[in-house]
Amino acid sequence: MDFWLSPVSMELPVDIRVPSSSLSSVSEILSANNIAYSVLINDLQERLDEEKFEMMENHIKERSGRSFNFGAYHRLETIYSWMDTLVSEYSTLVTKLEIGRSYENRPMYVLKFSKGGNKPAIWIDTGIHSREWVSQATGVWTANKIATDYGTDASLLDNMDIYMLILANPDGYDYTHNNDRMWRKTRSENPGSMCRGVDPNRNWDAGFGGPGASRNPCSDSYHGPSAHSEIEVKNVVNFIKNHGNFKSFISVHAYSQLLMYPYGYSCKNAAHQAELVRKEKKAKSIKYSFAFELRDTGNSGFLLPPTQIIPTASETWLALKHIMEYLAMKQILGKSNVMDAISFAMGERAACLRVKHLRDLVHGAHIGRPVPGTARVSLQYCDQEDQETVFCRSIFGDSSEYRINGVHVSLAKYLEELQKIGIVTKARNCLVFQGAVESIALKDPKERTKMFEVISQSKEYAAEYDQKKEALIKAKEDTQFHFNKKKSAIVERKQVSQEKVELSLAELFHNKKGVRAFSDTLTEKQQVAAAQSNKLMNAEQKFKSLKKEHGRLSREQQQVDKEICAQARPVPVSIPVIKAKVNTSHHMKKAEELRAALRKIQKWMAFKEQELAEGRERSVERYKELKELARKQGAVFTQQAEKLHWEVRADREKMAFDQRRKKEVEAAIRSNQTHLQDLTRRAEKLEEYTKSCKYVKCTHFTTCSPSFSK
Repeated sequence: MDFWLSPVSMELPVDIRVPSSSLSSVSEILSANNIAYSVLINDLQERLDEEKFEMMENHIKERSGRSFNFGAYHRLETIYSWMDTLVSEYSTLVTKLEIGRSYENRPMYVLKFSKGGNKPAIWIDTGIHSREWVSQATGVWTANKIATDYGTDASLLDNMDIYMLILANPDGYDYTHNNDRMWRKTRSENPGSMCRGVDPNRNWDAGFGGPGASRNPCSDSYHGPSAHSEIEVKNVVNFIKNHGNFKSFISVHAYSQLLMYPYGYSCKNAAHQAELVRKEKKAKSIKYSFAFELRDTGNSGFLLPPTQIIPTASETWLALKHIMEYLAMKQILGKSNVMDAISFAMGERAACLRVKHLRDLVHGAHIGRPVPGTARVSLQYCDQEDQETVFCRSIFGDSSEYRINGVHVSLAKYLEELQKIGIVTKARNCLVFQGAVESIALKDPKERTKMFEVISQSKEYAAEYDQKKEALIKAKEDTQFHFNKKKSAIVERKQVSQEKVELSLAELFHNKKGVRAFSDTLTEKQQVAAAQSNKLMNAEQKFKSLKKEHGRLSREQQQVDKEICAQARPVPVSIPVIKAKVNTSHHMKKAEELRAALRKIQKWMAFKEQELAEGRERSVERYKELKELARKQGAVFTQQAEKLHWEVRADREKMAFDQRRKKEVEAAIRSNQTHLQDLTRRAEKLEEYTKSCKYVKCTHFTTCSPSFSK
């Protein structure tokens, strides 16, 4: 059995996938133990076939319309191709990063949404369990939503970055499309076991090997030989550690429609339990880590219909958006307060500190305590000789007091001492504010280049650089043009061939359904014919028994005839005549009755023989009709298969012909190039020969003829 929803407690239900061969035994066990159950999906294979056919139809529509359907499931290579399209369309906002390779050497791509810089970040991964297709589809929709919504107004991205790993288990996801739709784990090999794969969500270091995990390599919850043993998990861990500034970690799964917070492997509360519950009740958001379990509650399980992808992603987006807004607000408040405090200690005016009056900088008091009327900020500076200087500024109402090493000084003296250590308050040469960074980041490439040229004094080389850059761009464009021309021809040829195959597969799918329907009809007709055959056999057996009875009666008749003949002989005179006549009439009457019974039996047997003959003829005629129909349909399907075979063979022969033609053209080009080089060399020799020619002046003739010397 395959647990789709694992047992957690006695009060919560469990979803299991049962093979058809074990259905009766499982039902008996549940009934024997008084365990109530219901069937959610009656025929899983039928659902899988429908899902596969819908994907095929969507792929054909996308190829013909050259668009991406966010309300459908896609293969791994299609999602990777869409990532490239998204990055090219929103190149200033989205970046694709490869954080490593999977066990089967597939790339693991992370989409980074950022306006620049190394800001605090939020991590979102989907598809860590490969069979949870709605998770990957929600990740694709969410990535597109972030790019399209914040491509022009990236207010959330001013203070944070977003990293999305849409395919956290690429090997397993590809395996669900090509081999086993219900595969959950990675595809790594387990030493000492024939079973492959590890549950990557049980392979983290946190709570490794605890409740909910299995030590059996054949279990779907196998935690692996050690923490972070899976390369997919290790890639994520290394990336997050190297970044070092993630503020939230979110993992998206399916199904159950749940939102879980730490710890998923224990019933103990987290250290920040109160805040987690408060934020969860507010809008299903957290400050640290959450796990989403998407739709549904078991009616479809892991085979959620594609029509529910966008509604699922939309409702998940509301929670994700609240997370980002909450974290962004946290970052704004934290950094701004620190910058205000440092600027205040450096002598900035109140107008530069986001307040109207200095008293507004004083933080409110705790509950039950009076609001203070004063506050101070100190800066400690240590020079090369380890001499420490303390600059302190205090607030008293709307006025300030300045002290250096505890000695009261004026504002001018305070700013003068700061200037001696390199801090010029008016020039703001010590702090880089967010607005200045954003103004540089928002410059277009030309403006930013001009700024760097002025700083580096490289403007005098700009003309030469531009000239060489134009030549380089032209060369790249020419190369790209020829490459694209050749590539487009190959892609179009491949696309046409693939579309033919897909159309053939779709036609074969429909033909297969037709054949199945005709097979069912033929089976029913065969059953009817078998019933008629059984009826015929029973009638024949009855006919044999009646024939046997007829033989017995015939023998009795013969015996009676013999007795009659014996009675008809001359009798002795001593026997009375009356006695003989009585015996003879008795036997003749009995013989007549037997003849009448025999004629009746013969008539009934003739009627049954005629009825059996007619039934046999009808059964034979129906059998011949069904046989002829099956033969014709088989011939049609055979012709279609042969047609497809010849089309594929013709395409292959055409491709081979084109390749041979290509080689011949390349050989002709090389031959022409060699011939051209020979002609060039001959032309050069002729030019040299012409230059070496000399003309001799004539003295005895009216016309001159040239005299050539070698």
